[in-house]
Amino acid sequence: MATTPIEIPKLPEGLTLTCDVYPRASDTANQSGITLTEETNRKGTYSGSVTGAASGISTFKVKSSSVVIAEVTSYILDTTASFIVEDAVDVFAISNDQTAADNLESQYDTTGLTGDTFPATQSQISSITNAGSAVNTTQSTYLLTTGTQSSGTAASTGALDGTNHEHTSTTGSMDLYYEFAIGRLLNS
Repeated sequence: MATTPIEIPKLPEGLTLTCDVYPRASDTANQSGITLTEETNRKGTYSGSVTGAASGISTFKVKSSSVVIAEVTSYILDTTASFIVEDAVDVFAISNDQTAADNLESQYDTTGLTGDTFPATQSQISSITNAGSAVNTTQSTYLLTTGTQSSGTAASTGALDGTNHEHTSTTGSMDLYYEFAIGRLLNS
């Protein structure tokens, strides 16, 4: 059994902390009361040592007195090498589930996914048009009081075609707005 140095960053500064280590899917700590010491020149980063760590994913419950102030799930090995304890992606859960792994791959290899429970693909987003009922209307008035129109015109906002209506600030200030007439205009 090795003594594994650990570091846990992103914690509140200036506290006296301890840590309990729980193996994956267990509600019983395999180590309790590990003393954590704040690093002198890296405030909010605490270090300690785990003896005989269960290799794999573990949950580290960081306590101030008996109150849990942080829970971090991280990968650790029973080794003398140092580990930075930060939230880990559960790659095992993804890769052990063929459907989840395929869906994740499809989302990131540019083929995308379609369906009610998936995010929109780039082609779905680019096919959104400014058409339909009165709530989908182009601007009727545009006013620029501070700043400079640098490209395009107010009419450039009417179609989703990659043409932009762009502005630059004047000495760090910009004031402009568009108005939209939504619904029927009534004659007075």
